Amino acid sequence: MSTSATTTKTVAKKSACIRIGPRFNVNCCNIVTREWCEFAWINVVRYLGIYVQSSSSFKCSLDSAKCSFYQPFNAVFGKIGRTTSHEVTSQLIKSKCFPVLYYSLEACPLRKSRYNSSNYVINSTCRRIFNMGSQEVVDICLDMFNCFPAEGNCYLQKIFFKYLCV
Repeated sequence: MSTSATTTKTVAKKSACIRIGPRFNVNCCNIVTREWCEFAWINVVRYLGIYVQSSSSFKCSLDSAKCSFYQPFNAVFGKIGRTTSHEVTSQLIKSKCFPVLYYSLEACPLRKSRYNSSNYVINSTCRRIFNMGSQEVVDICLDMFNCFPAEGNCYLQKIFFKYLCV
């Protein structure tokens, strides 16, 4: 087997195809190379840490970001628990966990339901930190510690991103 055939097989194992557009759910034949390696069709692809879903329009999946958010949160909260002040805890969560949740959201077009899903993660985190259940109190605590909702934070990131690119 030649070196180019081996390279092609390696590339085919690491590569996949995804359809985005009005005919995204139509079955397609696999793409085959000259060395008879097939590229599979998948529903979700990871590119630069962003999960892109196959749909009728460009759509990003936040499921992995939400799951990845809880890992640093549980590590931080497990170490310090309720022994430190709420200011220290909220600042650690904002600096260590929120970047995981908000990574590259300025590049993804999101609907209101996706923002609400991210806000649920933030609200449940706040409930656990402050040991409360009322949404009104959670909103006051988030406001007091300058924790913006997902939509507001994404809007600020987009403005900052545009400012850096100009």
